[in-house]
Amino acid sequence: MRTLTPTETTIRDFVIQEVLYDKELADLGAKDSLLESDLLDSISIMRIVAFCEQVFEINIPDEELLPDHFENVRAIGQLVERLAERATQQRNKPGSK
Repeated sequence: MRTLTPTETTIRDFVIQEVLYDKELADLGAKDSLLESDLLDSISIMRIVAFCEQVFEINIPDEELLPDHFENVRAIGQLVERLAERATQQRNKPGSK
């Protein structure tokens, strides 16, 4: 079993402590489904989006708000890392501020 990346750990901790605080999820794994088990609703997803945008300094565009991207902690982490990489590339382009 692969361990969590630092990004996944940050997201997992937020989900457990702030979104699903009323559930017993101390053993939530990176690939445990958040959608199939009805743990997330649309409000929860928007809270995760706002958290990720603030903490990781990214923008998650509407076209990225797909169920597959919020299926589990690993999927959210991969989305965040991909968008963070894209943001870094944009900032490092010649002529960008």
